[in-house]
Amino acid sequence: MKDIDVLTECINTEMKRSVGIIRHQNWKMIDFKKELFTGSIILFDTHAVGYGDFGEKNAKEINKNCWKNAIGIIQYINKGLIFTVIPKGINYVENIIKPYFNLINICMICKRGEVCVKIDSSSGLVICKTCYGLCYH
Repeated sequence: MKDIDVLTECINTEMKRSVGIIRHQNWKMIDFKKELFTGSIILFDTHAVGYGDFGEKNAKEINKNCWKNAIGIIQYINKGLIFTVIPKGINYVENIIKPYFNLINICMICKRGEVCVKIDSSSGLVICKTCYGLCYH
């Protein structure tokens, strides 16, 4: 099963959220407005369908390695569109994928809420950059 299908299954069953999948290149955000405003999560394979009009507006962001051959995630949270990316090939279970969908995550070491965290894609460990620097460098 392709990564995007396994991730979709996990989101549907574990997180109880509906999922839309972008399956064509040159896609536009406007095409998915209805799904986003009703709470759905939109997924796209960055290798197969590209970045659509998001890539046109965020060329600097998509040049980061994390966006290469990954699964893009689009959500409507707090009256704004949130774009994130999840690596392919990880173990798609709730405790590992859930931090990728959160706007703010709690560091499992210092227990502070942080926007920018490191996520271990095999164990699901969520760690803030401060604790990561103290523990791993």
